[in-house]
Amino acid sequence: MNNTCVDLNKNKMAKPKKKKSKRQKLIKEIDDTRRDYIRKRDNDGDYTKCISCGAYCITTSLQVGHYYSRSHDFTTTLGSDERNVNLQCSPCNGVKHGNPRGYALGIIRKYGNRAIEELGDKKNQQKYWKIKDLEENLEMWKTLLDKIS
Repeated sequence: MNNTCVDLNKNKMAKPKKKKSKRQKLIKEIDDTRRDYIRKRDNDGDYTKCISCGAYCITTSLQVGHYYSRSHDFTTTLGSDERNVNLQCSPCNGVKHGNPRGYALGIIRKYGNRAIEELGDKKNQQKYWKIKDLEENLEMWKTLLDKIS
């Protein structure tokens, strides 16, 4: 009997990758541009404060965290509100599941008392983002990034 290994997957055909839709490509580009903008907007130099816990962390180690989940970005009117996205340390954004209580306090400190209520209202306003809406949203983020660069 032959003891050589056989690749059982060798004869299986690879599934073709699905081509991304224009909508998916636009959302990805919006996410990337917004992330770059938030990183520059919140950058305080070598160390930057986490919105949720207030700890100063090495800026490059901070993550772009959402107060309301990204899943609401393009199903509601939240996708164009920069107050929903801020730099967070990885423990707050990951292990502490966004540290919502600390994040809320950070938003109030940074944007004022009404910000949480306004973000909540936007989260509850359903919106279907048409391609034109996404293109305009992308241009908004690009403009903000250009102004800060």
